[in-house]
Amino acid sequence: MTIRSCFVEAAPATMLKCGTYRKHLETLRQPMKYALGSAVQMLEEYGWELFVKSAGGSFVPARVPMSTTRPGWPDVTLHSA
Repeated sequence: MTIRSCFVEAAPATMLKCGTYRKHLETLRQPMKYALGSAVQMLEEYGWELFVKSAGGSFVPARVPMSTTRPGWPDVTLHSA
């Protein structure tokens, strides 16, 4: 085992043992919630169909609209194959 692999194994183990990783996740929770809310709002404004209104997480399952018109933006129309 090399020094490098020892460090790669020891660093996460130490973070998990002393609670540093949990604390780090807690600091990310609020900014991620805000970012998700902004993304959902923008997708809805552009006419995307949201399958699930997520209460958290990093993914927003959505369907691209077939046609999008928005003031100041060119019309984008998708054609099915």
